[in-house]
Order: sequence, then C-alpha cells, then structure tokens
Amino acid sequence: VGIMLAGFLSVIIRSVLVQGGVLNIVSDSHHGGRLNFWDFDMNPLRRHTFWTLTIGGTFIWVSVYGINQAQVQRYISCKSLANARLSLYLNLIGLLVIVVCTVFAGLCLYSIYKNCDPWTAGLVSKPDQLMPYLAMDILRVYPGLPGLFVAAAYSGSLSTVSSSINALAAVTVEDLIKPHIHMSEKRLSWISKGLSECDFQLIPPSNFSYVSCFLKIYIPRLVFQIHMKHCVHAACTCCAGGFVRSGVWADRISVAGHRGPDIPCPS
Repeated sequence: VGIMLAGFLSVIIRSVLVQGGVLNIVSDSHHGGRLNFWDFDMNPLRRHTFWTLTIGGTFIWVSVYGINQAQVQRYISCKSLANARLSLYLNLIGLLVIVVCTVFAGLCLYSIYKNCDPWTAGLVSKPDQLMPYLAMDILRVYPGLPGLFVAAAYSGSLSTVSSSINALAAVTVEDLIKPHIHMSEKRLSWISKGLSECDFQLIPPSNFSYVSCFLKIYIPRLVFQIHMKHCVHAACTCCAGGFVRSGVWADRISVAGHRGPDIPCPS
C-alpha cells in the first residue's frame, strides 16, 4: 500500500505544482463538467450519475466483498467474527485513501490535458494509456519517479493476482482433490502451493490494471485475453451475486459515457 500511495502522490504532487495549486485543478475539473456530484438524471446510459454510481456501486462492492473467493477466504482465516469485521474496517480506510488518490489523479490528468487530448492527437493508442503517459510526461525530469509509478502499478496488480491465484488453488484442493483423494494436510498444503506456482506461470497477467496497458503496447494478443477475463468475471459475479442478494432480501421481502471535446495537441 505504501508503494502504491507513493506512486500516486508523486503524480499528484507534481501535477499540483505544474498547475499552480489544488484549487486550479478543482476549478478546471468543475468547469469541464467532471465534478457533477448531484446529477440525478434517470437515463441509465449515462455513465456517471447519482443513480448509476449508487446502484451500480452497490452491486459491484457486494460482489467483491460478499462472494469473491479471495475475500471470503480471508474472512475464514480470521480467528473470530469480530476480527473479520475489524479487518474489513481497516480495509475500508485503506480503500478510501486509494480511491481518493485515484480520483484526484484523474482530475489532475484532465486539468493538465484539458486543452490537449493526447488520445485524439495520436500520442497514445488507448484511453488506458493516458495515466502512464501523464506520469512519463511530468516526471521524466526526475530520475526514478517514473519507475516509482510503474512499481506502484506492479505492486497493486501483483497483489491482486497473487491473492486470486491462491484462492483458486485453495478451492481446487478443498473441493476437487480433498473429497476424493485421502492425503495428509502437509501433502495437501504442498499441492496447493504447487498449483499456485503453476497458475502464476500459466495464467496471463490479465488482472494487471495499469500494467496491462503497458503490456498491450508490446503484446497485442493480451487485448483479447483481458476482454475475455472481464466477460467471464461479469458472468460469474452476476449469477452468484443474484443468489446472495436473494438470500439477503428473502426474509424481508454502465455504457455510453460523456467525454469532453476532442482538442488535438498543438504541434
């Protein structure tokens, strides 16, 4: 988490210095229509409104914290229910800090390129590459800071991938191997570790967030793999999430977005 925060803060602090203060960034974002907190438009095709964020966010976070195997496995590993709840509260604090940093980094990105769209100008081929481009653009004069941003992206991505692979290995051992083959706990532990190592070598890094945009520049075939990962994840979480929400409520009986004008960068 410290490395991730350091990477975000390096971009944020440098952006604030370039733009002349936090108020200038907030003002640019406000005039550009990026701070619509109270947009109650009922149109479901709008990407960011009060209703899409509230309803859609509820479904997303319930699927992440309620049925995700990597999360449930962490809950079960706690000593008691109180410790599990405490871990969630601590996670909430860290998540809030990370989300605030990512949102403000996005505002910095818009403020710096409000009159110059690198995507339209052809400086980047995908919108996902805008944030790495910003980091390289404003931090290139400071040796080591662009690498710090890449390290932050790798730390966040690898932590997600490692926990997901470990969860898959644990499910494989508990549900597929242990019921049918009698082995000692020590041997099952070694099998779980071996499956984790094999999965890490075979599964493509499709869970990488910002790292994936770097890899897509050099390995175009990963684009298809990344899209397939999101399709499978959406199908699984929607089905499982529906069962979970049905159980919760039984006893109590996003898409086209708005983007600013495409202004090419001046030559």
